[in-house]
Amino acid sequence: MPVGKTKGDVVAVLAPLCPAYQVTVKVGPCPELRAWAPEGSSEQILYNVTVNAINASPRGGFVNICVKYVDKGFVRISIRDHGHGIPAELRDKVFEPFFSGDPTNRTKHGLGLGLSIVKSIVTSVGGRIEFESAVDKGTCFHVYLPSRRS
Repeated sequence: MPVGKTKGDVVAVLAPLCPAYQVTVKVGPCPELRAWAPEGSSEQILYNVTVNAINASPRGGFVNICVKYVDKGFVRISIRDHGHGIPAELRDKVFEPFFSGDPTNRTKHGLGLGLSIVKSIVTSVGGRIEFESAVDKGTCFHVYLPSRRS
């Protein structure tokens, strides 16, 4: 699965959502890399994490997506928002099903399943998902997918 093509496809699907939230998705320079994931899974991973980042971003803000090869045979997809960040007391719950930490209540349409689904997909292919967050500075999710099927 070429990550570059998938990333562009997901950004195109999210295009109608961006004006509604007044958020821009910026895609950094990304080489054509290959990561392994089952058909349709990479799109779901990117879509779910990017929608969360858009929802977390302030109006007029932006979300950055960057893809790069990292050592030990993984492709890292980083999705960064510049929102409120995830408070320390909620960080352990982020990947739990039906959890939504949206302080603005802008995402009433969601069920709180996106990140739990993403984590399940990523771990099933031998990858991992991590995040770093700072209050009032935003959050960055890093998805690591194997660069080839092991």
